[in-house]
Amino acid sequence: MKGKRTSTFSRKARFPSVREGSITVLYYHSIDESGSVISTSPSQFLWQMRFLRRGQFQILSLSQLVDLLKTQKPFPLKTAVITFDDGYQNNYRYAFPILQEYGFPATMFIATKYCGRTNDWPQPGISIPSLTMLSWSEIREMSRFNIEMGSHSHSHKDLVESGLEGARQEILLSKKKMEDELGRPMRFFAYPYGGADESIKEIIASEFMAACSAQPGRVSHRSDLRFLERVDAGYAIHPLVYRILVSPCCNIYLSMRPWMRKAMGRSRWKK
Repeated sequence: MKGKRTSTFSRKARFPSVREGSITVLYYHSIDESGSVISTSPSQFLWQMRFLRRGQFQILSLSQLVDLLKTQKPFPLKTAVITFDDGYQNNYRYAFPILQEYGFPATMFIATKYCGRTNDWPQPGISIPSLTMLSWSEIREMSRFNIEMGSHSHSHKDLVESGLEGARQEILLSKKKMEDELGRPMRFFAYPYGGADESIKEIIASEFMAACSAQPGRVSHRSDLRFLERVDAGYAIHPLVYRILVSPCCNIYLSMRPWMRKAMGRSRWKK
């Protein structure tokens, strides 16, 4: 979920160059018409998936991406990865049928405490509508059809602010709940609010194959498997921007975005 960020990302960190090769890992939240900061409309999501198909993009699963990173194999051209955070029921209602139609894999990260409930965790200073979350039966159904499931903690708490033991409990409880419900090992994690410190990353490394952050950028062979970069699909306020986000020029755009926001005025940037 968007909001307060507590990440190890530094604005001075060097993005991988176009020549080095990299892949955009997109992340979505809610697929709905509310226009909130976490929302992508169903029609916009359909256009984006249609663009990827017509552009002959190869959509990798997160497992396939991690295999490329571990083996240091070159990245295929025109490639992207699709992920979703939190576990909103509208992911099942709107995104899942479109993903199935186009044969695209995806990964959904679930905040286990809220399955079958609403997103009533504390919202840090932002306005988000009350939304129904996925049920376990919906999660199980999607996991049988090319949708990988991962953990997004149990209570959707900021892990850094929870303290080391609190973070450990959040991570392990969510992992166990997911494994009990789905009957398979959980290999992937996404940090609530996108951030983690080194101690939390060590816990993740001992329990999962890889973890996704909210650090903006494309994944390269220099990426940390415990803290993979992703690109918020909410940045795509215009079709042209979406084209850039899934291209090698993405990092150039991300590096320029703070200055573009300042120059154009924040009213033009709702995401």
